[in-house]
Amino acid sequence: SPEELKLTVLNLYTTIQRNREAYKESIQSAKTFDERIKSTNSYVNKVIGCVIKNIDDADYSVDALADDMAISRSQLHRKLTALTGFSTTNFVRTIRLEKAKDLLQNNDGNVSEIAFKCGFSSQSYFTKLFTEHFGKSPVQFLNNQ
Repeated sequence: SPEELKLTVLNLYTTIQRNREAYKESIQSAKTFDERIKSTNSYVNKVIGCVIKNIDDADYSVDALADDMAISRSQLHRKLTALTGFSTTNFVRTIRLEKAKDLLQNNDGNVSEIAFKCGFSSQSYFTKLFTEHFGKSPVQFLNNQ
């Protein structure tokens, strides 16, 4: 019946919103990227693991991630967006940026080295994305340590 369908859709929407909020809260409450990984569900952990395994590969694409996950690109996008609220591209980018932040905190190289270690083919592009994501440049981030 139309009422049952409406209630089912509403329940699904509520569940998705709850999952997104829980994921965002767990991400924000953890201090390091590794702690954040531990606080997510197993599917998201598997995606993160694939990205981390290939984090230094600037050519690692959403298509390659979908292949590693044995799922189509569109299915990966749908599932990841439902679980995290991020598009696949933004999710991969966020993983790379968070890993770069951890490397900067641990003084694991200069900005250029860290950019390349995290799969960015250009230091200027990395700096632009880092600044947009964290509100300060990698150099400013290092200076505030």
